[in-house]
Parts: sequence; C-alpha cells; structure tokens
Amino acid sequence: MNVKRIEEEMQLKQLKIELIQLLLNSDELGLLQKLRQELFTNKKTPKEDEIVGYSSTGEPISKKEMEKKLIESIKQIEKGEFIDLEDLEQESKNW
Repeated sequence: MNVKRIEEEMQLKQLKIELIQLLLNSDELGLLQKLRQELFTNKKTPKEDEIVGYSSTGEPISKKEMEKKLIESIKQIEKGEFIDLEDLEQESKNW
C-alpha cells in the first residue's frame, strides 16, 4: 500500500470520527432529518470504471472487474470448484 493511500485512509477515518461526534452532539432534529434524507436518497451507483475496492496487493479494482470476478467465482462454486473449511484446515497442516 502506498503512502498516499495510507494518508487518504487516515484522513477518511478522522473525518468519519468528526462527523459522528457532530451527529452525537447535535440537538437539531430538522438538520439531522435532512442529513438522513440526503444520505439515503442520493446514493449513486458506481460507474463501470470507478474504483470500488483494492486487491490484497493494493491494486485498484474497478466495478467492472469486481463484477467479472464475482461471476467467475459463482461459476466455480456451481461446478464444485471450491474447498470447504475442513479440507482447507487439513491441507494447511501440510504446508
């Protein structure tokens, strides 16, 4: 994970904490109702090329890539191409 990404995550966490504190300390019912309405009625759907996650190595994953991987995973499961927890635990003893 690169330094810029770590800094962004730290800023995001700090902002969330600040917003939570503001919400907890607010006594303005109208403001809180408007905020709730804004948050829950204006959710946007990510575009195909929008980053929706990151791989275990920190590489960005687009919505399109994520959907493709999900479909591939579902097909593998339907074909029985997976390992259950018990088998994985047994296999890992030999590593």
